[in-house]
Amino acid sequence: MKKEIIGYCVLLFFILLLIVFFIVGWLLFIPLPYKNNVTVNQIENFCNFFSEEEVEIGSIYDKTGTLYHYIKSNQDDSKPADIYVYYPTAVRSESYKLYPQTHSNIDLVTCDFDLEHFQPKKMEAYFVNGKYEVTKVCEALYTDNTVKTILKNEVKAPLKYGAMPLFNINIDFVDLITMIPFLKDKTKDFSFGMMNTNCSTRIDILKSILGLNKQINMYVGKADCKFIEESIYKSKKCYIFDLVVNGYENLDGKIYIDTENYDVIEINTKNCGNPNYKSFKFSLAEKNKISVNEWNKLKEKLAHEYIK
Repeated sequence: MKKEIIGYCVLLFFILLLIVFFIVGWLLFIPLPYKNNVTVNQIENFCNFFSEEEVEIGSIYDKTGTLYHYIKSNQDDSKPADIYVYYPTAVRSESYKLYPQTHSNIDLVTCDFDLEHFQPKKMEAYFVNGKYEVTKVCEALYTDNTVKTILKNEVKAPLKYGAMPLFNINIDFVDLITMIPFLKDKTKDFSFGMMNTNCSTRIDILKSILGLNKQINMYVGKADCKFIEESIYKSKKCYIFDLVVNGYENLDGKIYIDTENYDVIEINTKNCGNPNYKSFKFSLAEKNKISVNEWNKLKEKLAHEYIK
């Protein structure tokens, strides 16, 4: 009996040892496809790239009542997810995100926009279950060069950033998609600041899993969009831009903008900083006009049908 107990203890010890070695190897030796290269100067030399001379506000860009159905996937179209983006008002978006990795809940992300600075002023994230019950997860409040995040009623350390407007790849660049039509010169190069969830190292990911991260977002750096050409893409006449983000390794991509109504037809990048995806492709599948009441009914219907 004692020999059996000793044998089990030895086996357990070796199993625990293997787990420790795996974690250490994962943290130290398996490279991440991205890293945060932001310098202090990038934050101290704060600048706003969308000046008053470069943007305009007008009813032509009012998306009120418009529903966009995007498909999010890797660049090879694997892991497709249905992302519905609705505008109940001209300055608010609601993203309803149905991921193939889980059927336990739907992600709902809302953004209220600041048309003075052309970026979100408040972002809120929720989980929606199969009974269409909505639970708030976190909230982000934007100021001139700081984002304050509240996660499950706990205020996290404020995030400072160095370029404005600030857009977030973690919400599928819906903020960027919303603001692009306001640029006066649709073929002029432009820049913006970019943030993502704070997973620049494996240690950060582990801290997030354990709830030890004081800052759940990170400022990635300045993103530059350079106009390439006007061409046909997916049967649409598009303005095509190269996208390069300082702070990420190998985050090269393209943005395709409809020349008629300035809808973003597609954004794709070789990298995304999302552990569930190897790359990023956000492609417009359908666009419709619906009322707020119809939108609310659609959200409830999708929750009942999608969540197991």
